[in-house]
Amino acid sequence: MTAAVRRRGALAALGLGVGLASTLFGIGGGLIMVPVLHLAFGYELKRAVGTSLVAIIGIALIGVTAESWVSPGSIRWVIAAEIAIGAIVGARLGAALLDRLPTEVLRWIFTLFLIGVIVRLLLFGGGQGGGVEALSRELALVACLITGVVTGITSAFFGIGGGVVVVPVLLLLFADIDFHTARATSLAMMVPTATFGAIFHKKLANLETEALPFLVPTAFIGAVLGVFLAADLSSDHLRVAFAFFLMYAVVQLQRGRKTARSSASNSVARPDESS
Repeated sequence: MTAAVRRRGALAALGLGVGLASTLFGIGGGLIMVPVLHLAFGYELKRAVGTSLVAIIGIALIGVTAESWVSPGSIRWVIAAEIAIGAIVGARLGAALLDRLPTEVLRWIFTLFLIGVIVRLLLFGGGQGGGVEALSRELALVACLITGVVTGITSAFFGIGGGVVVVPVLLLLFADIDFHTARATSLAMMVPTATFGAIFHKKLANLETEALPFLVPTAFIGAVLGVFLAADLSSDHLRVAFAFFLMYAVVQLQRGRKTARSSASNSVARPDESS
């Protein structure tokens, strides 16, 4: 087996795993795909982010289609649209703040938020009965828009999907939303959000087109499998599994901090090699 064949097989396996995790937990998959494309396949980080977003568009579309067939009514379309609007605004804001706001500050805020969510999910449960009993329509709209803005900013800073923010917030805010509804709504929100991000990265030529033919088909298969698997699992099982995924997210955020420091040190040591 040649190195090229092994590489293509590894890309296909990555797509399958990301597609499965994305629809199972309602995440974008960037926390898995971006580090693997960057560290294991050697793609430049920005190109890994752009490639991931293109794959996520298809994953989210397939996931929403399968979800609508398997569990009609599980997607809160209005909430998804409101969060998506906020996320697009947040992505623009994040891009503008990228060179002004210390990334380290946002990284630690986000890390502490995730740790708090993990504790709540594991020790106090989540989903129905976990949120506010009745938000007024105005407060719900404001909450969804703010959630979207935060999602867009974190995506711009870290290249992650919105589910890591959206799913916990929906569980914490709305008493009538369980994990199944939160993950399905998060998938719907991701379609326009990932599309906007992918268009932005395409304009900057941040795409690895040679990877997409091997990533995308298996990602679609994984996305469908994830929807059917989620339908057979209880919200409690998914909630606990998602808490462990968030632990992985925290580790990835801290690894990103170390990588950023290492890159900064190298650029200072070898200024002539910086791009």
